[in-house]
Formats: sequence, structure tokens, C-alpha cells
Amino acid sequence: MKKVLIGTAIFLIVAFFIVVSIITNNSESTSTGGRARHTVEVGEVKKGEISSSISVNGYVESADVIEVYFDSTARADKVLLSRGQQVSEGEKLINLDLSSLESELDGLKTNKNIQKLEIEKTRTMTSNRDTDYLESLVNTSKDNLGNAKSTYEESIENLDKSKKLYEAGAISKSELNSAEDMVKTSEMQVRDAENNLKHSKQNLNDAILSAKSSDIDIEVQVKNLKKTEDRIKEIEKNIERLKESALSPIDGVISEINVVEGETINNVQPAFKIINNDSLIIKANIRELDIKYVEIGQKVNISADAVDRGSEISGKIEYISPVAERITTSNNTETVVGIEIFIDKGVELLRPGYSVTCEIATDMNEEALIASFEMFGREDSAGNRYMYVVDDENIVREKKITLGITSDFEVEITDGLSEGDRVIINPSNNIEDGMLVNIN
Repeated sequence: MKKVLIGTAIFLIVAFFIVVSIITNNSESTSTGGRARHTVEVGEVKKGEISSSISVNGYVESADVIEVYFDSTARADKVLLSRGQQVSEGEKLINLDLSSLESELDGLKTNKNIQKLEIEKTRTMTSNRDTDYLESLVNTSKDNLGNAKSTYEESIENLDKSKKLYEAGAISKSELNSAEDMVKTSEMQVRDAENNLKHSKQNLNDAILSAKSSDIDIEVQVKNLKKTEDRIKEIEKNIERLKESALSPIDGVISEINVVEGETINNVQPAFKIINNDSLIIKANIRELDIKYVEIGQKVNISADAVDRGSEISGKIEYISPVAERITTSNNTETVVGIEIFIDKGVELLRPGYSVTCEIATDMNEEALIASFEMFGREDSAGNRYMYVVDDENIVREKKITLGITSDFEVEITDGLSEGDRVIINPSNNIEDGMLVNIN
């Protein structure tokens, strides 16, 4: 009897729960049109900043490269700096061997003094009609010529000795060059002394023949003196220009050296190239598919393997080439357009030749209505996109949306949603307009 009572009690309890379950299911089916309610996850649409960008690789280059030329012939004695070395404005780049010009200058100055004396003496002789004085001047010129010839012969002997010493390795190439220059200078002094002797004789003859011819001689001497003075000024200017050219015109880095120690400097190509590090730019190529999104003035975030992560380097596009070009990469050939980026922050972290990655902000909205890609619903045959908004009563409302800026993970909604809307995340194909849902 006791077992029967227990069995009856268990039966009644089970029956009770079955009845409750049926009533509950009927109630939910009634409220949802007879269908089971789905549980969904929602996200809120918020306002914020969104931007789209294009990533390209580029390289750092200097926009300001100074080329140092030597416009007069000079010999390089010693290059004082090396390629890649920092240099300050006014710092000496090279020691020049100016002995040839300096020797010529000394000879000309000596001749100038002699010519002045000759003019003064000629004028005195013309005034006094003193042929004896003119004869003594001729003798002096002969002595000068003799001295000049002696000096020339000594320079020849010295050159022969220098050649032997150079072949034996006892002297440098520079010392041999100096000996050769001395021969040239002494030879020029011989010619000048011969000219002076010739003029002295001519003056004497002219004085004897006619007083008028003495006036002509003086005029010739004055012209010769003027030529000598002009040549002196020319050489002095050349020496000064060469010394100035040997100094760096800017602060920067030496990128190229085209001189060889002991040899004459070629004035056709620059002796030095110096990069101004304060004027770095980045050059990059944009695919023709993306160039329509790129404009002058757009902001660029820059990174480089050679720079610590977290370093802030930025710039803006300041030039877009008007011409596209075909380039060949390791995989294929493509059409690109060259751009230049001005670096306005972090330029001190970069060096010419660095490879960099540039993120070009092609579009931006600081007050955009933003949704995530996970909120996308269906797309109809016309290409219209939809999202599912859950209202305050947990009823699904299908909303046709219009898209704006697209970034890597988010999209701007320009029409169809409002700030604060709750949108279903990763909606299934069973979600429909008007459906009642549970929110997880």
C-alpha cells in the first residue's frame, strides 16, 4: 500500500512539470507568431573618428644636395674627410697644393716691381736724355737675365735629382710636382728677363734715335705693367676662390668624393657632394588603382625598421608626379605614380637611404557614425546592404544602410542608423524583420 502511494506521488509531480512546460511554450509561441525566440548578441553604434589609408613602401632621400666644384685648376694634397662623415659649415674638406699658383704670383709681383722701376727710369732718362743711364739699365737687364738663366739651370738640375729620388722612393709625388713647377716658374722668369732686356735695349735705341720714341716705349711699358697687375689680381682671386671652395658651405653629410690625392682636381664633375639632413623627403610609388584616393596635403604616418617602435614620424604629401610609369617588380610589371612626402615630425630619426613604410590617410571623419563589419546583415540583388537593429521591445528592425569611409575593421554609416542603435552582431540567416529576440 505504501509503495502504491509513493508511485502515485511521483506520477503527479512529473505530470505537473509537463503541464507547466506546455503552457510556457504555448505562451512564447503565441507572442512570436508560433516560432521559438532567438537569442542574439548586439553592439551599439557610436560616434567617433574613422579613417581609411593606403600603405606603401618608400625610401628617404635628401631634397638639398650641395655640389662643391673647383673652377680653377688645383692639385689635391690631402682629403680631410671621408664619405658618410658629418661635416660642419666652414669646415675644411681638403688641403690643396697651391705652390704652382703661388710661385707664379711671386714671380709676377717681382716683375711688377721691376716694370715700375723701368718705367720710372725710362721717364727719367727721357727727361734727361741720358743714354748712359739707359745703357746701365740694359746691363742690369742682362744681369737679371743671367741670374734668371742660372736659376733655371739650377731648377733643371734639381728636377733631375728629384726624379731620381722619386724613382728611388725617397720623396713624394707632391715634392716631385713642386720641382717641376719650379722649372716652369724659372723658365717663365727667364722669358720675362729676356723681355725686360729686349725692352731695355729698345729704350736705349729709341732714346738715341728720337725722344718721341721714348714716349712710345713708356706707353708700352705701362701696358705691360697693367697686364702684369691684371694677372696678379686674377691669380689672387683664383687662390681665394680655391681656398673658399675647400670649405664646406653647409652642415651635412658627405655623400660623394671625386678627388684623388696627389692628382689635379677635375673641374667638370663635383669634387664633393654634401647632403643637408634638415631637408629629407620620402619618395614612394602609388599603384594606379589607388592614385585616385591620393591628394597633396594628406597626412602620412611613417615607420622604419631602423627606428624604434613607438617613435612618432609623420609628414604630408607635397608632390604627385603628373606622369605615370611602368616598373618591373619581382613578380610582375605594374603602373605606378611617384609621390614625394615632406617629413614634418621625427626627421632627426631618419637618414638618407632608409627604407620606410608610409600609411597615407586618404579619408577621415572625426564625427562619424561607426559600425563594425560583424554587424553586416544581408545584401540584396541590387547591392544594397542591411543591418538588424533591436528596438526597446527587443523586436528586430531591418535597416537599409549607406556606407561611407571604410577602415580595416569598421565602417562609417552615413544613412540608415542612429547613434546608440543596438545592432545584431554576426546575424544568422534566420533573423528577420519584426522578429522578437532575446539579447545575450
